[in-house]
Amino acid sequence: MRNLGKTLKYLRNRRGLTQEETGRVFNVVKQTVSNWESDIAKPDLATFEKIADFYGVSFDYLLGKTPEELNDCAVTDAGYIAVTHKDRILLDKIRSMSKAKQKALEVLLGVREP
Repeated sequence: MRNLGKTLKYLRNRRGLTQEETGRVFNVVKQTVSNWESDIAKPDLATFEKIADFYGVSFDYLLGKTPEELNDCAVTDAGYIAVTHKDRILLDKIRSMSKAKQKALEVLLGVREP
């Protein structure tokens, strides 16, 4: 089972964020993020919830109890669609593209007129 620090570092790196940028997201200093990733300290419950929401993962995933952020795609009781880890990676990559490349991809996929 992986630890919280490694999981937080993996998620931060996957988003292409520095520790300083991550600190700004969660209103903490860079050293706090470093301490979380080194397992020297742990985020408080409110911040833990913000982290899970920001990265789109469950508490169980953050704690190393589940191997994937989300398993199969399914509609939840609340009517939300859960996405797979692969879907999440694709969305992150698309969001990191320039607006021009996003538009070109939309045309290629047939969701936008040329």
